[in-house]
Amino acid sequence: MQRILVLNAKGGCGKTTLATNLAGYYASRGEVTSLLDYDPQGSAMKWLSLRDRERPAIHGIAAYQKRNDLTRTFQMRLPAGTRRVIMDAPAGVAGLQLGDYVQRVDCILVPVLPSPIDI
Repeated sequence: MQRILVLNAKGGCGKTTLATNLAGYYASRGEVTSLLDYDPQGSAMKWLSLRDRERPAIHGIAAYQKRNDLTRTFQMRLPAGTRRVIMDAPAGVAGLQLGDYVQRVDCILVPVLPSPIDI
């Protein structure tokens, strides 16, 4: 299983756009794909809810939610056979939280805007 983290300290740089497009791409290739949305804005989950049901399935997990009626482990359970896990991180991740994300992934993608201050 490959875990890909899409991360940037800035908001509005295209993290969710990249994460959702990657998930859609891998699903279209027939790979069991999960999209974990750690951003409290929930944009990746909103995208999934609006996505055409005729397209290949993507398992979505609203990782930003903490539900009292479910254990965290159960809530974060991936479907059997998952090949790709795309993680959409919130803006401003730093410190221990950043370390936690980085330890659990195989690849980190950092989208940047094409402007001198962002690059």
